[in-house]
Amino acid sequence: MDLLLDSRGYVRQRESQTLEFKQTFRVGDTDLLRYAKTMAGMANNQGGEIVFGIKDRPHQPMGLRDDRMMTFDRRNMNRVLLDYFAPDFHWEHDTVELFGVTLGFITVWSAPTKPVVCTRHHDQAKLREGGIYYRYRAETRDVRYAELNAILQAERDKEKQLWMNHIQTIATVGPQAAQIIDTVRGEADIQGTKVIIDRALLDQIQFVREGQFVERGGAPTLTLAGSISGLLDHDHAVYTEMAYPYTRDMVMQELGVLNRYSTDALISYFDAKGNPRYHAEIRTGKTAKVHKYSEQFLRMLRHELRADPGLEFRAREQHGGRRA
Repeated sequence: MDLLLDSRGYVRQRESQTLEFKQTFRVGDTDLLRYAKTMAGMANNQGGEIVFGIKDRPHQPMGLRDDRMMTFDRRNMNRVLLDYFAPDFHWEHDTVELFGVTLGFITVWSAPTKPVVCTRHHDQAKLREGGIYYRYRAETRDVRYAELNAILQAERDKEKQLWMNHIQTIATVGPQAAQIIDTVRGEADIQGTKVIIDRALLDQIQFVREGQFVERGGAPTLTLAGSISGLLDHDHAVYTEMAYPYTRDMVMQELGVLNRYSTDALISYFDAKGNPRYHAEIRTGKTAKVHKYSEQFLRMLRHELRADPGLEFRAREQHGGRRA
């Protein structure tokens, strides 16, 4: 956002539903949890920004006192959000030079699926399990009935609209021509044959994509209707960089797990290698190859780690036992 100063050098904008000012940026766990609470509240509303380096009363741009935000590893915040809030929402952080000082920004987008719910209790950060926080004018607090009801009604309306889109699409081409592809498992059942689609071909495939709904035990699915080409079975699939974009180190960074050993342990725990839903060997030369992992694998791991806080430790123990 564009901050403006008045004639006294104070920020004109006031704290609001979409804006909060902080004088300093701290990286302690409790501090990150407090930021996460505000971020969750904004995600449950229309998004917003936390601006660091603004003095409190009056709101004067003083700048950041050190480089902690410039060197901040977003994996630390991702770990906090993963441990304490669900479902996921999108956020970014950055620093900018403004008014002759360095200011920090955490930008939060409105969550695509609401409400974002607190999953664990923390006394110092004033978090409670099951809490739903909402950004009101200049404060983040427990959602009121009116706002929660509006969130739930909006989610119901989205689901109804998605169903109507699917029904209209199926009616256009006929139920016999419509197929359902599970985008988490990477499977499609077309005339009794399990197939996967190379992501490199998706832009070339002619289909009507009208939206998403939930089926098969909560896995998001996508209805595709029309002329589908480029279907690949498991025996003749052409795996590409686009289909499997993540290296082991990239998986580690995205999930915020402890180290490479933990990542290898989780890969082994779920038998990912050799499973075309999750893994492929990409040849980079006549003999050289690299192991790559799919978006489905990343999403599955993120869900499992959130649901089971002890999973990483157990996976490491099991992996160590196998090596022994």
